Amino acid sequence: MNFKRTSIITLALAVCTLTFAQKKPAKVRTITLAGIVVDAATMQPMASVDIDDAKGRNFGHTDKSGYFNIAFEYRQIGEIKFDLRIKKAGYKLFTQKEHWGDLPDGICDLFYFGLQKNHSNARPFSVLGKNTMDKKALAYNLVLTGFGKVREQKAFDNDLEKAKKGNDNVLVKVNDKFYVVDDSGWIGVASDKDMVSIDNKKPVPASQLNKIIKRKKIHSMTTVAAADHKVTIYTSNNFKGKK
Repeated sequence: MNFKRTSIITLALAVCTLTFAQKKPAKVRTITLAGIVVDAATMQPMASVDIDDAKGRNFGHTDKSGYFNIAFEYRQIGEIKFDLRIKKAGYKLFTQKEHWGDLPDGICDLFYFGLQKNHSNARPFSVLGKNTMDKKALAYNLVLTGFGKVREQKAFDNDLEKAKKGNDNVLVKVNDKFYVVDDSGWIGVASDKDMVSIDNKKPVPASQLNKIIKRKKIHSMTTVAAADHKVTIYTSNNFKGKK
């Protein structure tokens, strides 16, 4: 009788131990994020911008310099997935979806956000930094230094869009430099004399591109290391060399 009672108690303890093992909480990782939020049109910093998660939980907000530094706990095992919602009255909600690898506790990252004001044509944007374990890299002075590069890139993007507006040119000039462009990207060339191949045909000087091909006909383009040309353009309709 005692043996049976002992067996039953042992079995019950084993079941409880197994159940506890199955329900034990996932590891907790703290993620720290910092960055600057600006108006996408003016590139001026925005204060009191809320940083929420997908469920509406608030992580924090920007200060008068547009800077934020937030931390939250991630309670899932494996790869890290989360959404950020950047919002402020008078601006369109911006959602940032992140999918990282199985990174360790204490991981940090840097973000720059540009919000689109209601009724504005300026495109919202996000520029991401690089994962780091060093929280010092998220200090305001370092984040601000990185923002200088973002501002320069966005200024170039705006100038490039102006050069493309109202035309279907493939070769455009921005700040005295030439670029071969399609509807989604660009390739810089040293001059309008650089040679470009279309559908692997005989290369032509970049200066002739606007006469023989329209930007909307480009399917893709790439830089090459060929002896007779530096860029190859591929068309979406088997280009025949006619207008």
